Amino acid sequence: MFLDLDGNVIDYFNGSEDLSNKMIRFVGNPSERIREDYLRIFRYFRFYVRYGCHTKHDPCTLDAIKENKDGLKGISGERIWAELKKILSYEKCDSIMAIMMNDLGISPFMGFLTKTIDLKEFTRTHASLFSDGPKATFEPVTLLSSMLSSEEEHMKVTQRLKLSNFERDVAFFILSNRDSASSVTLDSLKRSLALTHKSEQRVKLLLILQFLRYINSYDLLKEIESWTIPEFPLRGDALKHKVKKPKNMTPLMNHLKQVWAENNFQLNPDTIDKIADEFLDKFLNK
Repeated sequence: MFLDLDGNVIDYFNGSEDLSNKMIRFVGNPSERIREDYLRIFRYFRFYVRYGCHTKHDPCTLDAIKENKDGLKGISGERIWAELKKILSYEKCDSIMAIMMNDLGISPFMGFLTKTIDLKEFTRTHASLFSDGPKATFEPVTLLSSMLSSEEEHMKVTQRLKLSNFERDVAFFILSNRDSASSVTLDSLKRSLALTHKSEQRVKLLLILQFLRYINSYDLLKEIESWTIPEFPLRGDALKHKVKKPKNMTPLMNHLKQVWAENNFQLNPDTIDKIADEFLDKFLNK
């Protein structure tokens, strides 16, 4: 559409009416537009969840997408994921997922193993992630994870969409832990974080925060987000003289940290020293 100097709208494709009706269409022949760049299939859905009325699609557009979807094979995973991330960040993305993933059969072009996906988990997760409204903050891969059915599918989607290492880890963490979500407690999360190597604690915290959003545990999220991770009160160097074989230092430190965590991170160095002697005498120095 154009606006001339006199304020007259020049509209060759009836775009103003489509805007008023919140109808998303391609300019001209949809098949021709799609074949110019097959990524426009994903852009159609992005525009739809942002500007569309969420109750109707142009039938000719859907037919054109279905006829030309094989062209997505030649589109790089990075470009597809860049568009899909934007789609998943809009609250109304739930209005198109069944059509996009199942009715039109686009899911295999994103690395999914089947042409249809059970969207029950997606629907539940979507409600959880957008419980704070449109301003909800989460990683798009967290919502994508709800559609993964197995570790094999996780690997295929990661490879196809070229997910970053962090995105890959978020998806795998959720996939590995969602079946045991009911057993997650504040104590278990604190232990998990405190027993993680210090250099990896920040990433582990970010994974946990995304997981808590995924399972709708916002009370736990606030608790763990404001918690300061304690440091183990004794360095390994202080115990070297007790260990006869260097290879035994790792199991000793793991045991001590485990006992420390079980005691609410309250053991003093003298008590830890005593526990170390007992553990070495019983298991290692023999």
